[in-house]
Amino acid sequence: MDEQKRKRPPRPIESYGPELMAALLKGAVSTFTMEMSFQRAVRFRQRIYQLRFAMEAQGHPKYNLVSRVRTTIRWPEGTELVPCGHYFSPKDRTVTCQITISPNDSEFADDLRRAGVTVEGEPLAEDVPIAPEEGRDLIDALFRERSR
Repeated sequence: MDEQKRKRPPRPIESYGPELMAALLKGAVSTFTMEMSFQRAVRFRQRIYQLRFAMEAQGHPKYNLVSRVRTTIRWPEGTELVPCGHYFSPKDRTVTCQITISPNDSEFADDLRRAGVTVEGEPLAEDVPIAPEEGRDLIDALFRERSR
């Protein structure tokens, strides 16, 4: 039965909100963090992964870019955890967590800078459309609110 589920084709890319695509594309070139409940953060990460899988399956031209995005969920220190498969997760699934979307190797950026390895500007940024025209105003407003 698990094999049947895996063979099911992904949803069309158009079935995902333009904001989700914008978040994935933004995370490919820069790091940003949002706060939400653990339950919502897990669902958000799942939707990001589903969209990325759909982009791969449909041969989307930006797939190679978004394949480099990682998502990390962090809960407050001292949160009571329970076993969940090979991992642990908060017992209280409504605990406020931080979900960070970033380029895969951004965790090494500071170390690389200290070693003298730098990249001028954001070489991929000019290639990344934020969203279709009809969704740009909403997405721009959302990003402005988050950056304050």
